[in-house]
Amino acid sequence: MSYRNQAVVLLNLDAEIARADLLPQLPSQVAERIFFSIKDYDPPPIERLRSNDATMDWWGLGSSIQNLLAALPRTQQERPVDYHLAGRAPLSVFAMLGMELSAWQGPQSLYNPDKDNRWHRMTVGIGEKPASTETPFFDVQPALDRQHEAPGWVALCISRRGGPIDRGLIRRALHRELAGIEELATSRPKTVTEENAPLIAAEIRSVLDRLKTAYPQMSGLALFIEGAMQLAFLCGRQVNPKVFYAVRLYEFRGNRYELAFQLPWGTAPTRQVDPSPEADLRRRQTLSLILGGFDRLKRTLTPDDLPARFPGVHENAPQSREARAHQLLERLRSLKWEPEPAGHDFRLSVLRDHVQLGDGLLEALVHLPEEQQVRIGQLVLLHELLHFDQGLYHSNFHDIGRSGVALEEVDYIADVFSLETLSRWLLRCTSEAPSPGSQSGPTNPIAAITCGLITAALRGMQAFDVMEQGAYLHRLSERRLRRYLIWHFQLARADSLRSVPDLARLFGRSVVLELAPLDGFLDKDFDKHVRQTLPNRTQLVIVCEDTVRRFSHHERLLNLDVLLTSLRTFAHDVVQSAMRHVVEAEHHSFIPWRP
Repeated sequence: MSYRNQAVVLLNLDAEIARADLLPQLPSQVAERIFFSIKDYDPPPIERLRSNDATMDWWGLGSSIQNLLAALPRTQQERPVDYHLAGRAPLSVFAMLGMELSAWQGPQSLYNPDKDNRWHRMTVGIGEKPASTETPFFDVQPALDRQHEAPGWVALCISRRGGPIDRGLIRRALHRELAGIEELATSRPKTVTEENAPLIAAEIRSVLDRLKTAYPQMSGLALFIEGAMQLAFLCGRQVNPKVFYAVRLYEFRGNRYELAFQLPWGTAPTRQVDPSPEADLRRRQTLSLILGGFDRLKRTLTPDDLPARFPGVHENAPQSREARAHQLLERLRSLKWEPEPAGHDFRLSVLRDHVQLGDGLLEALVHLPEEQQVRIGQLVLLHELLHFDQGLYHSNFHDIGRSGVALEEVDYIADVFSLETLSRWLLRCTSEAPSPGSQSGPTNPIAAITCGLITAALRGMQAFDVMEQGAYLHRLSERRLRRYLIWHFQLARADSLRSVPDLARLFGRSVVLELAPLDGFLDKDFDKHVRQTLPNRTQLVIVCEDTVRRFSHHERLLNLDVLLTSLRTFAHDVVQSAMRHVVEAEHHSFIPWRP
C-alpha cells in the first residue's frame, strides 16, 4: 500500500496553534509530511483581535498567502498530496485559500479546535455529493428570478449566524459601486460540519450559477461572509473564476465591513474611502484647494521658472531648452481640471487636455495641512507633465514597476524637475513664499522654500503609505526605501541653500542612497522587500557630487537599525537628525556650495 504525502499549512495569524496539538489530529499513515507556516512568509502584524481601529495591511497579508501557496507542492500522478490547514486567521483568508485551492487536486482538510479544545475537521475535494432529499441548510435564499440591469458590484451575503443582515453596512462598504444585495442565510444559528459541507457547497454553487444571469452588467462579485472558517473556505471554493472575473472579499471589523482582498491576485485593490457625507465634504475641500493651486501655477509659471538644465535636452538635441520649456508650458496652459472628484487617483491626459483627481488621492491628503495639500498637488501635476515627455503614460504604465531601476531613474528626474521648478516659481512669487523668520526651519528664503517643498513631497509619500498600511510600514520594498532615503538626505542638504545657483547644484546631479546589504525576501513579482539590517554588515552608502561615502553602525550618532525603524514608523525628526549628521560629517563633499 502506498501512502500519500501531507502538506500541513499553519495559519497562525490571530493566535497560535501548536504543531504538537495538531499532530494527533492528522492521519498517521503518511509517506512524507511537510509543514508550511504563514509566519515564514513575512505576514504583516495582525491587529484584528487587539484593535478594530488599527489599519490592516491586507495587501501585505495577501502577498504572504500567495508566496506560501507558491511554495506548496502540487499533486502529481506519482506523488499525490493531501492538504491540511489549521490556524486562527480572518475569514477572508480562508475564503481566499478556498478560491485559490479549488482547482488543486487532492483532498483538503480544515482543522479547528473549539473553546473546549475539541477538534473539528472538515474535508473537501473527495467528490461527495449531497442527497437530493436533504433539507436545505440555508432557509433564506435569493429569488434571482428577474434580470437587474444595474452595473457595479453585486454583494452576496452568506451567513449561518441567524438573524437579519445589516444592509446599511454593505451599502457603506460599496457605496456608489453597489449594483445589488443578495442574501443566502439561515434564520437561526447553524453549525458547519463535515457531514453537511457538501450540501452547503451545493447551495452556494447554485446561487452563484444564477447570480451572473440575474446581473448581466455586474462588474464583479463582492462576498460578505458571516460564520466560521469552514463556511468561508467553502464559499471561496465555489467561485468559478471563469464566470466571475473579479471577486472582492470583505471582512467585518468592529462596526464596519472592510475590503480585504480582490481576486484574481495581481495589482493592489483600489483604496477604500470613507463614504460618509462628512468625509466627502472634506475631500471636496481638499480638491478645491488643490485646483486653486493648479490655477495659480497655470496662470503664472514662466519659462524662467523652469530648470536651466531641462530634462532630455542635450547639446546636440534637436530641440533647445527654450522650445521644450515653451512646449511644456503650452501643455500646462491647455489643461482643464475636473471640478468634481472623479475616479480614484490622479489622471492626466495631455492629448485630451484633461486632469482629474480621484477620491483615493484626496482621502490620503485630507489630514495634511492645507499648504502641503496645495504643494503636493502642484508637485504631482508637474511630475506627471514631465512623464509625458519621458514617454510614460497611463496607457503604457502598467507593470513598469517590474523594471525597478528604470522606474527609479525616470521618477527621480521627474521629482527633481518638479521640485526645482516649484522652488524657483515660489521664490519669484514672494507673496506665496513662507516667512523666513520661522525659528523651527531655515532662515534663508531659498532654503525655507525648498525645504518646505521636499517636506511636502515626503509627507505625500507618507500619506499614501499610511492609508495602505497604517502607522507602521511593514511592507517596504527596497525601491521605496531608497526613495525615502534620497529625499530625507536632500532635505538635510537643502537646509544650507543660500542662492539660486546652490539650488541648481542641489538638483543638478543624481543622488543615490541605499542601506546594503539588508535581510529581505522576494515577493511573487520578485521585488525585494526589507526585513531588517544585518549586524556588523549593513552600511549606508551614498553617491553624491560624484563621490561615494559609506557609513556603518560604528559611526557616532548614526544607528542604522534606528534609521530603518524610524523610516518605517514615519519618525520624520529622527530620520532628519541622522541625515543632518551624515551631511555635516561630509559637508565638503555633500554641500560644496558652502565653504
